[in-house]
Amino acid sequence: MSMMPDVLPDAVSDPDGSAPTLALPQTGEPAPTRRARRDARRETEVRGGTGPLPDAGAPDADAASAAPDEPGTPDEPAVPAEPGTPDEPAVPAEPGTSDEPKASGEPGAPDGPAVRDGSEARDEPHERTENTEHDEPAEPGAWRAWLAVAALACALAALAAAFLGTAGPAVLPLLLIAPGLVVASWVRTSGIAAAALVLPASAAALMVASSVSLWLGVWNPAVGTILLAAAAGVLASVRVVVDRRLLVARRRRTARRGAQRTPSASVVGRVLLGGAGLLAWLLALPAVRSAETSPWGLLTAGQPLLLLALAVPVVLLVWGVRAGSVGTTVAATALAVLAFRTTGALTDEVPRYAWTYKHIGATDAIMDTGTLFPGLDIYQQWPAFFSASAWISEATGVAPITLATWITPVITVVMALVVAYLAAVVGAGPLARVVAAFLATVLTWVGQDYFAPQSIATPLAVAVLALALVARRRPSAGAAALALFAALVCAHQLTPVWVLIALWALVVVRRAPFWIAPLATVLFGAFLALRIEVVERYGVISDGGLLANAATNIEPTVSPAQELLSAASRGSAVVLWATAAILVVVMMVRRRPWLAVSIVAFSPVALLGMQDYGGEAIIRVYLYSMAGCAAIIAPWLTRALRARWYVATAATAALALAVALAAHSYFASWFVYRMTAAQVHVSEVLFDQAPEEVMFMPAIGNWPERSTGAYIDRLQWWWAFDRSMYMDELAGTDLSQEEQIAQIEQRLDDVTWVPAYVIITGSMEPYAQLRGLYLPGAMDNLAAALTDREGWDHVVTEGDVKVFRYAPGTMTRHPGAAWTWPAEQAG
Repeated sequence: MSMMPDVLPDAVSDPDGSAPTLALPQTGEPAPTRRARRDARRETEVRGGTGPLPDAGAPDADAASAAPDEPGTPDEPAVPAEPGTPDEPAVPAEPGTSDEPKASGEPGAPDGPAVRDGSEARDEPHERTENTEHDEPAEPGAWRAWLAVAALACALAALAAAFLGTAGPAVLPLLLIAPGLVVASWVRTSGIAAAALVLPASAAALMVASSVSLWLGVWNPAVGTILLAAAAGVLASVRVVVDRRLLVARRRRTARRGAQRTPSASVVGRVLLGGAGLLAWLLALPAVRSAETSPWGLLTAGQPLLLLALAVPVVLLVWGVRAGSVGTTVAATALAVLAFRTTGALTDEVPRYAWTYKHIGATDAIMDTGTLFPGLDIYQQWPAFFSASAWISEATGVAPITLATWITPVITVVMALVVAYLAAVVGAGPLARVVAAFLATVLTWVGQDYFAPQSIATPLAVAVLALALVARRRPSAGAAALALFAALVCAHQLTPVWVLIALWALVVVRRAPFWIAPLATVLFGAFLALRIEVVERYGVISDGGLLANAATNIEPTVSPAQELLSAASRGSAVVLWATAAILVVVMMVRRRPWLAVSIVAFSPVALLGMQDYGGEAIIRVYLYSMAGCAAIIAPWLTRALRARWYVATAATAALALAVALAAHSYFASWFVYRMTAAQVHVSEVLFDQAPEEVMFMPAIGNWPERSTGAYIDRLQWWWAFDRSMYMDELAGTDLSQEEQIAQIEQRLDDVTWVPAYVIITGSMEPYAQLRGLYLPGAMDNLAAALTDREGWDHVVTEGDVKVFRYAPGTMTRHPGAAWTWPAEQAG
């Protein structure tokens, strides 16, 4: 096997402008210079030749012709930096704009088979064959026309469903991707930008439209969906007519002598490994569904197949990077999405997390009333996520709880695409972009990808910042960023603050256009001014300083399991931030562009100087910093994995450690936040049918609270109608003593004057053990003590749920004291 040259020959684009091939200089002729190649290519494009069309979302061809790049460098001309000036490009190049070859093995370079240190990291030589014929598109850029065709198909399917009087999955593509497809078909942009921004753009359009319809009092999702389908259909039809030549043009048949790839042992091995990982994950699902509850989490509950399924994507990614195979790394990322983020959707009876059901209740309230209740709770002030979810549910007939079941894998894919786009904007090569997406998938343990405004706010924020980096040369990118930011402002309270901090920093260092930060500030300020009373109630600046705001809301008394979980979470954060910070220093020393991506990665830390966000500020900082840190680390990790064996081994070990810490941080609370169908059913019956003026008091605040829109009426009656019964004074006890039950009754007497319904669920026991609230068995002891106690009634037992009613003395005359569980709802 011959060694590959240190530098690959020049790349010449195929007629469709996509797949570069190697062009060796003729014997005796000097190789053309880089500038000569660039000028010839631009002249060909101007004359209407077959070279790649310029990308409207990217800088011009001069900025796209790049020297071999280092980690984090965009494709820019290799101009020596003047002394004392930062070696940063005026505008990061958007992906898909450079046709120049880069040194193989360098981060950000084409991921060819050659490794920078000269070691072999490619498959075995492929068998040479005779001339073969290839189909090639007649014109470049035809894929944009096909996006219009897809949008038109979505619109026609929705219109057909409306005409037939049916709702369902046929309408989902229209709401989730059609607006983004229409925009991508009209705006010339790179393929990765279109893939990353289709769903965020569609979600932003739906959030703004649904919020405005609520504010104007014209809520009607059925009619609005028909209007959306008509508008998307018209715009897509025009695009199809304009580009009809690209769609109907005959494909050219070209004969080409060269190598035809045949499956090598390495390719077969990667396919088998990926298949084994997929099979292990599928076989692990039944065991996960029936796993015994453990305060130490799912990974310690005897799940060898799941552990294997979590490990295979890491191994497959390393193998793919070593082989220079983008397809293999994409497959590894897809497996990671399945194993890390889809397991819960397929094994849980109902969506996990108690607070998921607050958001389902807010969505249900909009569906029931078609209006908002300003001042009632914070969800009524930032309604975009809930209004969009309600719109989807009403238009498609898909219940909010079903949307909540599947949102995690969908948001994970969207976030991976947006992170890949950000990495491309700051100069990462194709292989490093996928590695960045992989890192963002496996290292994000925060759990903010559930049915909540934060789930869509995070990818929207990353998309805004990525577009802002492109906007200095392409104002249309800045306009798109502001449009996404407008939807973000309507959806979440904290995330726009971080985006504004990052935008102003980028403007100050001249990495974003001067006008984008002021306009975004005006949007945010105008929205906030209309909600000034809510802002004053919650406060803008917390009393504590930076360190106080960085503290979490974990109780001081914790269990060993919680200590291990906290240590793993902190370790994961330290590994991520320290690695990114060290690499930024290396980039500074080597005079490589570092400033823009560093702002995206580390600007969230500024939030700690403002808010504790209910003890979650430090967690949100980790979440927000993930995209930028992944974009910093990915090119260097790619380079390390393709280096000599000892460097690659060390990089693999470091990656495995980071993934292990993040995996435990995510799966350690698996049983704690797992809800059951019985809990959801009991909650729905209580909220919908119990007398209005009663208290709902869970033994511990870990049950599906406010699960229906009926919570609005109860909240209007009293804002604290569903406070927890937990008492700090009883922490560390097992609730088996008479005086402990008497303390609980005294607390109930102090906080309520109406009957109180006390709820005990199966998920409260592992929660109490993890957080160190009570000793093991406390929930069973409490249920046994209340069963025959004077002043208490046993209302219902269903599945793992027990409901008791406390109505002593004069409370027996209250309507809530006589209410009985509906017979038709008996479980």
